Amino acid sequence: MDDEFRPVRDKVLARLRNLRVVEGIAATRDPYPTGTALPILNEDVPRHELKAFRDAGWRFLSGSASMDENGKRMFLDSDGHLKIDAGALNLRFRPDADPASIETYLAEHALRVRRKLGFVPNLFLVSSEIGKGMPDSVELAQKLTDEDEALVIYAEPVLIEGIGPR
Repeated sequence: MDDEFRPVRDKVLARLRNLRVVEGIAATRDPYPTGTALPILNEDVPRHELKAFRDAGWRFLSGSASMDENGKRMFLDSDGHLKIDAGALNLRFRPDADPASIETYLAEHALRVRRKLGFVPNLFLVSSEIGKGMPDSVELAQKLTDEDEALVIYAEPVLIEGIGPR
């Protein structure tokens, strides 16, 4: 579909395609961490960013513990910056979408509205009704953005990232 929202969709999809999963590690805000050491990774993950997340209260799970329901997936963006999946999506529907269609879409995809965001029409913060968060939110965002252009403008995962020194 070629319309006014195509550039927005393409930009979102390009950002999503440039995210790379950091395999074998997850982040948690568990108040009772088992350790505070920085993980040893095979990938080129910026150690100073891992340290900044650790200093902010994040802990890292590796191996099979990284698949635990409390672990959040970690990604590297195209610039090599670390991001933690917050387990939510910003989901924007077309401005002319009727509320019934939006409700049906959300139900079909097992998504629940956490908050309606008011700075543009039909923008919602959503999460999965299945389990905790959305362990594959980047993949889900790509799927939702690609699948229904007549209703959805884009879906974008909420990612936590460090803010460098100013």
